[in-house]
Amino acid sequence: MKSLWKYLNERDDNLQFLLLKPKNVVTPLIFQKVSVEIEKLNAFYGLLKFSDSKFRRKKTFKPFKKLSGLVEEISSLQQEESMLKQLFSKEQLVGYKRDIRKLKESKREDYFSIVNEKFVSILAEKKSEVEPILRSTGKKIVAEFLKKKKKKVLKIIGKSGLSESGIEELRTKLKGYNYLKTLIIKAKPKKDDFELELDGWNQNQNQIAHVKILMESGVFDKKELVFIKKVEAKLAEKNAELVNNIKARSPLLTL
Repeated sequence: MKSLWKYLNERDDNLQFLLLKPKNVVTPLIFQKVSVEIEKLNAFYGLLKFSDSKFRRKKTFKPFKKLSGLVEEISSLQQEESMLKQLFSKEQLVGYKRDIRKLKESKREDYFSIVNEKFVSILAEKKSEVEPILRSTGKKIVAEFLKKKKKKVLKIIGKSGLSESGIEELRTKLKGYNYLKTLIIKAKPKKDDFELELDGWNQNQNQIAHVKILMESGVFDKKELVFIKKVEAKLAEKNAELVNNIKARSPLLTL
């Protein structure tokens, strides 16, 4: 099935291009793209596991999982750093901002110590490992797998009283389904408003988590705490609005 090879080759080419970028040009957007490519690769491995139960998905994905975790840590620190800049002046929380920046730079160095020619060569190794499975995976298997994935998404949205954990499950499973839907649909699907709303909810969740980190850091005076609590209340209000919108729209979702 040509689309399987095309999908895997795209992941291979895109990751090589991103991972071999010089340190001085790697931006937050690059980290985000690396994360997405690894997600797409992991979704693909899920299909291969469905096609061949003997495929050792966890072992094959292990090096990428470690890198993905590191990229998520860096992205989280970048978000917290951005939030600090938005909320406070240069003169406020100088020490705390410095600590966040140092930790972020430390994680970046960890990333670049892993990402080198040797690591990139793993892509070729993993590609050769899965080639036999690709040859035996036809349209029927892909269709069955996507049907199974679709059923899981529909099961989530069919539940009454969708919880926040359910929203996260819906977001990740819908994303995985849409990544692989490109195997049988020639035109690349664009994110609709519902998916963007799910992403907005996830971003808001991350912001809430960062505010809690700030609240528990113990570095604020009373005046600053009052301000942070107001920010927390605004985020909570936005979260409630997003949750209500998602709950209202999820039953109308078509795949």
